[in-house]
Amino acid sequence: MALLARILPFYISAETPKQILTHDETLAELRERGLPIELLEHLRKAPEILDDDENPDPYGIMQNVTPNDTGK
Repeated sequence: MALLARILPFYISAETPKQILTHDETLAELRERGLPIELLEHLRKAPEILDDDENPDPYGIMQNVTPNDTGK
């Protein structure tokens, strides 16, 4: 395992997407690949549902952030 931990980073290269696809572009990509369009609904990020007693910012990350820092 130690050998794999040293070798794998040389062979794995994570490429980030160059751009974010619009809704129409995503539908076109799905059609081009022969995938059902309904799959798009499953690819969206699910909303985070917290328990009643759960803190939405347990590490205090958002305490010192101004509204301009969040992009809103």
